[in-house]
This record gives sequence, structure tokens and C-alpha cells, in this order.
Amino acid sequence: MNKSMKAYLVEEFDNNDTSKMQIATIDVPTIQEDEVLIQIAGTSFNPADRQVAAGEYKDFFSVPMPYVIGMDGSGVVVEIGNKVTNVQVNDRVFSYLGYAYGGGAGEFAVTKASNVAQAPKNIPLSDAATATGAALTAWETLFENGKLEPGQKVIVNGASGGVGSFVVQLAKWKGAYVIGVDAPEHLDAVKMLGADQVVNYKVEKAEEVVEGEVDLIINFSNAPNSQIQGQMSILKKGGIVVNGNAASAQDMFQKTGGNQAFADGVVFDEPEDTKDDFEYIVFAVHPDSSALTRIAELIDEGMIKPYITKRIDVSQLHEVHNSYLKGQNVGKVAVIVNDQI
Repeated sequence: MNKSMKAYLVEEFDNNDTSKMQIATIDVPTIQEDEVLIQIAGTSFNPADRQVAAGEYKDFFSVPMPYVIGMDGSGVVVEIGNKVTNVQVNDRVFSYLGYAYGGGAGEFAVTKASNVAQAPKNIPLSDAATATGAALTAWETLFENGKLEPGQKVIVNGASGGVGSFVVQLAKWKGAYVIGVDAPEHLDAVKMLGADQVVNYKVEKAEEVVEGEVDLIINFSNAPNSQIQGQMSILKKGGIVVNGNAASAQDMFQKTGGNQAFADGVVFDEPEDTKDDFEYIVFAVHPDSSALTRIAELIDEGMIKPYITKRIDVSQLHEVHNSYLKGQNVGKVAVIVNDQI
């Protein structure tokens, strides 16, 4: 195997100047005893990819430079550490590589073996990367943080987004009643994903059009805190809010008071209990190979699928970063690194 590779990276934090993103030749990463080396077939775009490259998290955790972009990855295992037992060389896998690793937009990437699972068989290997970070976020939001049960009612803000599209599908698979909140141009897609009711946030408020109370409110969009607070007026006693937007969550905590907490390397003002009758959670995803395995099974069973709105070659990666900054992205963008594996 060659000791060098091509990768899409930033050599320093770019402060959202995407012209500083570049394809460069760097050394193939080396593995530790609990890690695997993956020849990458595909990655996908996540807003956090842009945020890390811009330097928005530099005060919260260490980011290696140069930083190879891409927190999602799918491909073929080409090397394993001597303590790795859950995968073998030549396995076709997918992984949430994580903030600290990155690497999805390189020809090879390293990650902990515990972050890796067998890829879905019924979709192209390069597409499997779109079902790692976003799907894992949706899974943990609904079933670990949200404690969703069949028959419950859930509001999903940004329902057509990368995470939101998986939230809608997984919630329906669980047997929930799903209210999808989104812009008018995305409501048909939200219906297609399975939402029972859609809300055009530009002209409607969920708290005014949803009948009865809801059990769970989820936000992985840029919705302002005022939108989430309005929806909380119909949240059941004991209900749960899961917010993946740190900015609106911070605004919420400043108004309600809270304690300083440390979550996965990112500092949030997280109250232990902002009120006695609901729980407010700022979400941080955890790598979980067992959850990824279940996600792969559901994809192969036809129960869920990545909502892929665009496929691009890795050489075009800067374009999707630019479109994100303009607020133009929807669903998942699949980034093809090598479609020959």
C-alpha cells in the first residue's frame, strides 16, 4: 500500500473562507492497537464539518492540523490493530469517525474499532456514509435521550434535514405520531419521509395547529429559541426537549439559569432541571457500533433509507460547504471518494 494519499483538508482554521479548503497529498495515517484503517469509498456533509474547519470548536477540543474534513466514512477495512476483534480486513464497514478524527474526505481514514459496524448491503457502499453520524444522532436522540415509546407524539424541527429526515423515519418505525416542521418548499419531502402532519413554520406555529399535547420536541435546525419555546407550551408534563442547536440552547439556558456542564469535549450551560415538569437536553452524539448495526439492519429491511438529495465527487466538496453557508442544503449530500471499492 502507498504511504501517501490525497485528502481534502484545511491546513489551519479557515473562519468560513472555503477557498482555504484544498486537496493535498499527506501521509496515510497509522493505527494504534485498538484502531482500524479504512480505505474510504464515501463520506457525507455534516454542518459540524464546516464548523470544525472554521474553528468554531477550537476552544473546546483539540483538532489535529492539517484537518482532513469528514466525520462520516464508509469503505473497506485494510488494516486492524492487534487488539481489534469486531472487524476483519476486507470487511465493508461504515463509521461515525467523530470530531477529533475526521478523515472521511481522504483516501484512507483511521478510527477506533468500536466506532465501526458492518455497512448496509442494499445501498452502494459510498452512500452508506450518509447513514452514520446523522442516523446515529437521530437514534440516540429518540431512543436514549427522548425515550420515545409507540403512540407518543413528537415534533421534529428541520424535518427534511440530514438528521431530521432520519428522526422522522425512525420515529414512524417506532410507532410515534410525527409532526414535521419545515419550510414550505420541503413539506412534500417531509410527507414522503412519513410525517403524519406537517407545519410550514413561515406561516404557522406548531403550538397553534397541533391538536393536544406532545411528548417530545426535537430540533436539529437553525430554528430560533423562540420557536422551540413556543412549542414547549404544548409539551406534556414530564416531556422532553432535545436540542442539537447549541446557539438556541444557550439562549434558553441564559433565560432559565443553569449549571456549567461538560459534554463530549464541548462546554454547554446545561441545567440539571430547568423546570420541574420537563427535561431539556443539549445533544452530543456518541459513537455506538451496536446502534449503527441496527441502523444498517433497518436500511436492509427497507424500514428507513438515507434521504440523499445530491451526490458529488470529493473534488467538489467546497461547493457543498458554500451552499451550507448560504442555507441551501437539505437532506444528505453523499460525497464519493472512491466508487471502485
